[in-house]
Amino acid sequence: MRAGIAYLTVENAPDIMKKVAEFASTIRSTKGENFRVIVGSDSVRVIAGQEALDNFRQSFRPREIINYSSELAEICLLLPYGTDKLGEIATAVTSQLTLNMIRLVGILVCPPEDIIIVSETDASRTFEALQQLLREDGHSRSRKVRRMKSGLPKPEKLLEILRLDGSIMSPILAA
Repeated sequence: MRAGIAYLTVENAPDIMKKVAEFASTIRSTKGENFRVIVGSDSVRVIAGQEALDNFRQSFRPREIINYSSELAEICLLLPYGTDKLGEIATAVTSQLTLNMIRLVGILVCPPEDIIIVSETDASRTFEALQQLLREDGHSRSRKVRRMKSGLPKPEKLLEILRLDGSIMSPILAA
């Protein structure tokens, strides 16, 4: 777990990758600084230490910035499974965080290391929720493996998620 992270989303423009490359050259990974970039068709997301990203943000005009979030933390999950279990793992992790009312700022899926980004205030609760999921998995590994073959968590967990997330249309809850 690492705190002091920020997340910047800017418009994808012809000169943006040159700016990102210049910024990347200032990151000192040997000193423990992190840098991540996700390039989409319309936007580029940069994740780095808050101080470094604050400085980088100043190189953009306000209209080029889509979003900026600071005071974040990242939690890296090293997964022992191959990509054949990716759906089950992602479902279990996001369900656990939803049940614990933790709002994800971002999630990067790049096996074997997945990265969860949350606010610094939610970081310790996120870590505890993931530890709880790990303990539950250890206690009921054989039963859970049989249940997870369908790719879905336990029905009671799904109902709890639907109850917590009012944005999901559910005929069960509408009745």
